[in-house]
Amino acid sequence: MALQQERELSPLEKQGVIQCFEYSYELGWQSLQDYLQWQGTTDLAGSRDTIREALPRRSHRFTAADVDIPANPALHSARVLDVLSSTPARPSCRAPCLYRHLHALASRIGETCGVTQGLIRDGDGWMAMLAARNRTSRTYNLATANAILESIRDAFHGLFRDLAIELEQREQRL
Repeated sequence: MALQQERELSPLEKQGVIQCFEYSYELGWQSLQDYLQWQGTTDLAGSRDTIREALPRRSHRFTAADVDIPANPALHSARVLDVLSSTPARPSCRAPCLYRHLHALASRIGETCGVTQGLIRDGDGWMAMLAARNRTSRTYNLATANAILESIRDAFHGLFRDLAIELEQREQRL
């Protein structure tokens, strides 16, 4: 990314950046999927489901104020694709000792669910990455490639960095 800011990349370098983005995106969403499966979420059909599941969510138990969902400003300001969880935390087959702690986090009224809290915070950015990834495998248009390169530099690189930091922090807490 530093070289891209210093000078114009050659066509071969641009192809390399896009190819690296494709691999990084696949690794990123599959790492999210592995983490979520480790936490007990097994019904993930692909990258879109995985991204939605990794977003912050509300507890599966609601206060009286939560019943009127359209009027609840907390849900509007969260900017998440899937804000409600109807499934309580369940034991993980890989780490059953964590179930007690995760269940307590997920069961507090009005708090975010401990299972998926903040793995990723920018759902719109990740969905834009999904769309860009789909375009890279189906287009050979120079203008599209340049637009994707700009998105990689301006947004996607930061999202990958944020995910790596979040997963490393969670690993250190275990």
